[in-house]
Amino acid sequence: MASVYKETNSGELKLMREVILKHHPKMSKYSRSIKTAFLEQAVDGTQNVSMFLEQVVSHIGNLKHSNKTGEDHEDGSDTKFASINYGPNGGGTFAHSGIIGNLKCKKGALRIVIYIQHTDSLKFYFIPYPEWTKMTCMNGKYLRLSYSTKKDQVSRLSKYEVAFVEMCKLR
Repeated sequence: MASVYKETNSGELKLMREVILKHHPKMSKYSRSIKTAFLEQAVDGTQNVSMFLEQVVSHIGNLKHSNKTGEDHEDGSDTKFASINYGPNGGGTFAHSGIIGNLKCKKGALRIVIYIQHTDSLKFYFIPYPEWTKMTCMNGKYLRLSYSTKKDQVSRLSKYEVAFVEMCKLR
């Protein structure tokens, strides 16, 4: 009997389906049934999709993975995955917003994949260190994200938007 999983608009599922299963050096070669199992696990939240994303970025960008504090790749850059959802934004109003956290110890460029719930899509960004540090909140701890449905763009990040493969290869 074929395996069946519940479709959702989950960012992890979208990332697994459209990026990781297509570009991961090992997963892209897996059978359909194994890929389905990975999708099921992404829906359940039992896969570390951020780790797989780092591996894909390293593979496509020809970067060695790094275990040093504050970086995911040998060039000092860090890969981040975030979601922008519709909900309360803290001021008693509702907005399309999200955050990228754990930035305090980062010391290189950010390679960012953002899931946009409103459009069920992924957007990709490469932001050099001197640029993203000007946008942080709480003494450099995180980036606050807001999405404009009219412009279909993440405010303050739009000029850094790139294609996925370009995001992986930029230095």
